[in-house]
Amino acid sequence: MITRKRIFEIIEIGAPDDYVSRTYDFFNILSIVVNLIVSIMITFDNIRDAYGPLLLTIEAVTVAFFCSRLYP
Repeated sequence: MITRKRIFEIIEIGAPDDYVSRTYDFFNILSIVVNLIVSIMITFDNIRDAYGPLLLTIEAVTVAFFCSRLYP
């Protein structure tokens, strides 16, 4: 069973020799970049018209990931 201390280590500390922590850090950075790109893309009318529902779904998933960090 994963303890609260281990979850804290994975999310906050990010030790270079901890594979799980490094993987989490990678996905955290990736979700930030994806969210930023989607936020910019949705401001263009032609992209929003063609891919609006997909972009909103991607944005919702990345925001849910950010919110999940608040309540581990």
